[in-house]
Amino acid sequence: MRGQLSSEYLLLIVFVVVIVSLFMIDVARDAEITVAIAATRLACSEYSNTVDSEVYCTTISYSINGTNFTVSPHLYNYRGIRVVPLPASSFNERVIQEIRGSITNNRSVSCTNCVDCSIGHYYYCVDASV
Repeated sequence: MRGQLSSEYLLLIVFVVVIVSLFMIDVARDAEITVAIAATRLACSEYSNTVDSEVYCTTISYSINGTNFTVSPHLYNYRGIRVVPLPASSFNERVIQEIRGSITNNRSVSCTNCVDCSIGHYYYCVDASV
């Protein structure tokens, strides 16, 4: 019986360690995403475009030391609040050109429907097809 209890405790300990490890990995990933989103929000005044009198900035992905991280497409107004501009036609071809012009500041377009822009030491691919 005593051997069984030890095995059960060992399994419990392994289970707890695995759960805690998964949680810590998730927390670290969330922290990286939070840093990226916060940096984007802070840079809205510099890297932004105006649509219907609102200032928007968007981020899709970023890279740290060659490792790529992906964030679901989010759109923030200048106050850092996530918004969806309505109607959707607000983001039309004219706006895409504004995004490309204002964010790239004559930087080259390097990915389909996206433009690269660096904020601090983060590199963003800004979706121009939203």
